[in-house]
Amino acid sequence: MRLLRYRGLLVIVAWQTVPGPVASDSAGRIQSVFGFGGGQYEIVNTSCDGDVISTEAERFFGGGAQVDAWLSRKVRLTGFGGAISSDRADWDGGYIGATTALELQRFAIGAGLVRVPAEETWPSGFVRAGNRDALHVRGDLAPVRPLH
Repeated sequence: MRLLRYRGLLVIVAWQTVPGPVASDSAGRIQSVFGFGGGQYEIVNTSCDGDVISTEAERFFGGGAQVDAWLSRKVRLTGFGGAISSDRADWDGGYIGATTALELQRFAIGAGLVRVPAEETWPSGFVRAGNRDALHVRGDLAPVRPLH
């Protein structure tokens, strides 16, 4: 029996986020978080026929911090930054970014920019589904850049 292998981008990430204390100011609330993580992905080179020519595992580790400030009850401004260490030289270094989001009770959406270690600026996005004060699903999104 032949076992099938996953031939796409494999990412295993362990991410721990620790919320800091929430402080109130005249406009709302401010919260800071920090985290670290690591993982591995695989680059698979294939022929035009789909046959695997070679595979290459790439490891990465990183850490960062984020500050959220609610400008009003429904508008959140986020700033974040950190550093990544990778097997690929073009992914070693710092990153920084900002996102503005519309935060409703059961749904949120936002957009921003992120500057990555490869000295490129990418658009980024944010979406949340579910009660913001309880269990919910959240995604922070950025486009995938082809690896050279």
